[in-house]
Order: sequence, then structure tokens, then C-alpha cells
Amino acid sequence: MAVARRRLHVTWTDAWSRELDAALDHLPEMETCSHELYRLLARTSSNAPKKFALVLDGATPVAAIALRRRHRHWQFMCDGVAPFAAAPAAPGRLWEAVSALGVYVRVLQWPGPTPDRVGLRFVEPSPHYVVSTRRDLDAYWAAKGNRVWLKKARRRTEALGAIEFEVDAGDAARWTIENWRRKWARDPMGETDATADILAAAEYLAARGRYLAFRLLLDGAPVAGVNAFVDGTTLVMTQSYRDPAYDRAGVGVHLDERMFRWAAASPYERVDLGCGAGYKSRWGEEAGMRTTFGIAPAHLAVARAGIGLFRALMSRKAAPDRDIMRASGAAVTRNKNLTTPFRAIEGADATAERRARGHGQLTASDNPESSRGVHT
Repeated sequence: MAVARRRLHVTWTDAWSRELDAALDHLPEMETCSHELYRLLARTSSNAPKKFALVLDGATPVAAIALRRRHRHWQFMCDGVAPFAAAPAAPGRLWEAVSALGVYVRVLQWPGPTPDRVGLRFVEPSPHYVVSTRRDLDAYWAAKGNRVWLKKARRRTEALGAIEFEVDAGDAARWTIENWRRKWARDPMGETDATADILAAAEYLAARGRYLAFRLLLDGAPVAGVNAFVDGTTLVMTQSYRDPAYDRAGVGVHLDERMFRWAAASPYERVDLGCGAGYKSRWGEEAGMRTTFGIAPAHLAVARAGIGLFRALMSRKAAPDRDIMRASGAAVTRNKNLTTPFRAIEGADATAERRARGHGQLTASDNPESSRGVHT
């Protein structure tokens, strides 16, 4: 006979505490975020509010969860900072601990299986793309129809002046991150609120050989940059920036090409581009699915669905009225399992936001959340 687990106890704080510190010592480290880095990020001041939850089973630590506020939900502090990291938790109990928090936590592009029976909402799988550096890149890109595209960007960029490709020079990582922040600072999705954490992690990881910065210089001045997290023999692309004054020359495309060729001569066997923007499929090949989802108790899901319905009806542009009403009715009558209707309402809400921003028909590169790899 299965033994029912006790209800988990959650203690919230607004700052990292000695109790959380002690609990961390009893929990396994995440592969891409050490306990030392986790503590550093927890103590880093951020534009967005942070909350910390110690989750216990009796007196035994189950998880030490740090969250950051973003838009109308919470996300893991590591999201957008340390790839594939969530929070330190006892083996097999992470999602149980997150569910016990009683708040809406949104998880972006999770590489593993989605959790089961923990208030799962709004499940959205997306393909992610990689470039293998252990192949003939010229032949590979020619087969994808990229030969003229790359040649044109190379020729136009080199015609600008003296072009130099650099790796890990001085403040290159900070330059790219700060310019990325300025570019997206007014975007309502609020991804740049994590900038302080991103900078702290970049400095920490670079000092340990786990973070690289690539830049393209024109006559000695930077015009494009892209950063990468080192995960074993994989480079995981993070923030990027290109000077819009040189967009027509294709400096971003040329930087990517130079970076891929550099990686091909290095120990790194592949480059992970992440999910989203269509250009990633032009560079790489699909390598499986990652999933965005939410974890929330039913009453919060219904409340959010109601807000989404109201916003959609006010705009009258998000979706046909019959679809909105069908989804809202399902949300109310099926509040024990809101995955499908909640996704419909959340999708309508997101569409209204994007149209309000003046994008009309959205492309993945319009939204930094949906194009979290290179060249947002």
C-alpha cells in the first residue's frame, strides 16, 4: 500500500536567510548552477522583486526556491540566467515543492518532461535548434540554401572597414548584455529585469571558464556581440546585440558565422540556439522539444483566465468572440483541470498584448521571451 506524503510546509521570506543557506547544504547542486552561484544570485539586487521559499517535509528540506516577479507571474530566479536550472530540490520532488507554493510560477522552455499532477497549466511545446560543429559547415549550410545569404553578409560587412572577430576580450560580455538591456528595456515582457542577475552570473561563470563572449569590431569599435554559456561540450547561446546602424550590412549574420567557425575549431561539439525565432531553423536543425508551462492552483488559474477574458473582450481583437466564450466557459466548468482552456485564454491575452504593442502579426523575434537564444 502506498503511503501518503505529509503536506509540505512553506516559509516565505523577502531576502535570502540563514535557514535557506542551511537547507541548501542538504540539497543536491544543479548541473548548471552551483550552490555558490545560487547564493550569489539570491543576494544580487534586481529591478524585479524576488521572493524566497523554504519548503520542508517535517524538518527535512525539500527545496530552496528563489523566484523573480515578471509581468503577472513568478518565474525561477535562474530563468534566463543559468540555462536549464530551476531550484535546488530533493531528487524527484522539485515540482511537488513548486506546487506547494500556491502561486503561479511560469516555466520557460524546460528541457525535461513536464511534471504530472501538480496543477499544470498552459502547456506549450516548442522545437529547439542546434548546430553541430563536427561537420562540414559550408556543405551543411549550402544544403540549407544559405550560401548566398552568408556570402552577401560577409561581403557587405567587410566592405564597411576593418573587421575583427574577438573572443573574451575585456568587457565584451558586459557590453553585449548592457546593449541588449537598452534595446529591450521598454518591452512589456520584462525580460531585462533580470539584467543584474545576468551580469553577476556572467562574471562568475567567466572566471571559471563556463561563459564566453564573442564580438565583431569595425575599425576597433564593437558593432555586434553574442554571449554563450558553456555546458560541457555545448555552447548555449544567451544574450546578443547588434548595432541597428549596420543591420543592412548583416553584421549579426556575419558574427554568427564567425562564431560557428570558431566553435568548429574548438572542443565544443555543438551550439544550442534555443527555441523561437525562425532564423534559428535557418542556421541549425531541430533537436527535440522544450516546453513552456505554468504551475498554479485552480483558483489562481480561473482568476487569470477571467482577467484574460476581460482583456480580450475589451480589445475585441484577440480572438473570435465565440472562441473566447467557449474557452472561458470551459475554464469555469472544468476548474479541476484547466490545462486546455487556460491555454486558450492565456493565448488570447498574450495576443491582445502583442497587438497593443503595434506588432500586428507577431514574429518570434518581436518578443525576447520567444527568442531567448541568439540575436534577440
